[in-house]
Amino acid sequence: MKELSLEQFTQYTFLHGVTYSPSGRKAAFVNTRCELASNGYVSELWLCEDEKLRSLGDINPSREFWWKDDSRSEKETVFAELDIETLERRLYPPLYMNVKKLLPLDCGKYALIARINALDPDYYAMDAEGRAASDARDAEDEGFIYLDELPIYCNGDSYVNKKRHALFTADLETGVCRRITEPLFFVDYFAVEGDTVYYAGEAYSQMPTLSRKLYKYTEGDAESVCLYGKDGYN
Repeated sequence: MKELSLEQFTQYTFLHGVTYSPSGRKAAFVNTRCELASNGYVSELWLCEDEKLRSLGDINPSREFWWKDDSRSEKETVFAELDIETLERRLYPPLYMNVKKLLPLDCGKYALIARINALDPDYYAMDAEGRAASDARDAEDEGFIYLDELPIYCNGDSYVNKKRHALFTADLETGVCRRITEPLFFVDYFAVEGDTVYYAGEAYSQMPTLSRKLYKYTEGDAESVCLYGKDGYN
């Protein structure tokens, strides 16, 4: 079998992240290819509509998208609304959290899951001075990882000590968010119906029990309601 040459490898393209539109009539995906000039990769967002493909442009460096796409860091997510006809983008105010997934509510807001630090769970609500102070503390600890929980590491999520997936509601127009779950709660699954969010997970320290509870939260309510699993379920 003939070995793969560098020239052949640079001609490869990699397709990933196929996502359907809410109506199911369109699909979008990321096409990544090698670029020798930059010694890296170039990624473009593509749209499939009426059995025709067209590029919507560069999606570096995030290479990730929803039908509300984003460019994110560990502590900040910026959403952009992309008009697939004109290719015009409208940027929303930044959310100071690492958003993993979001779903629309009927009221116009969004329910979203974000990765937070349980020891600094309100970073998203701080002003610029507060975020700067928090970032300075993190900089002082750079190179040190505190491990007092299990599991220690998770593929795709790096070290997970005191890291949680929290449930929020967010108004993308204003950037105003509200954290629904307590700092040590980890959300495993969530779904939306109207203005109600159903989610499963547990609050833990040191080690998860894998005993989940099912909750319901309706936008505007003071708190969530436990629907099932007061004794836990797997």
